[in-house]
Amino acid sequence: MGLYDDLKKSLLEAIAMEKGEIPLAEKKDMPAPTIAVPDQKKKGEKS
Repeated sequence: MGLYDDLKKSLLEAIAMEKGEIPLAEKKDMPAPTIAVPDQKKKGEKS
């Protein structure tokens, strides 16, 4: 991927996060406020 493709993908993901389409969760016990996408296991995936 080139620079512009990466930028476009990142901006589309940011928009999806703002709309609530991508779930976000606050991580506890971090030195600074940290928000991340929680791990989601796919059906049939082994841990």
